Amino acid sequence: LLPPLFYTTSSLALTGPLYFPYLARGGGGVEAALRRAAAPSLVLGITSDTLYHPSQQRELHAALVGLGQDSTYGDIVSEHGHDGFLLEFEQVAAHVTDFLARIEKDR
Repeated sequence: LLPPLFYTTSSLALTGPLYFPYLARGGGGVEAALRRAAAPSLVLGITSDTLYHPSQQRELHAALVGLGQDSTYGDIVSEHGHDGFLLEFEQVAAHVTDFLARIEKDR
């Protein structure tokens, strides 16, 4: 077996700076950015994800709801870590389908 080339924390260190600044772009920080959400949000946590831990996803969902935003949370049960969103496509599809049906009904 070959040793892993990247560890989860290495990937976060390399990619985090690419994503995090965009969340609060325009000033005002993360809360201001979340207030600007113009569409309902579906936040999914993957039970074994150590890159973006489910507790962080629940925190994001709670922050959106706390700011009066329409947000839905769901868990993807997987033992594949962050790749669970790719490998557990049936669970992801079920959450997305339910979410879109709810949005359509609420229109």
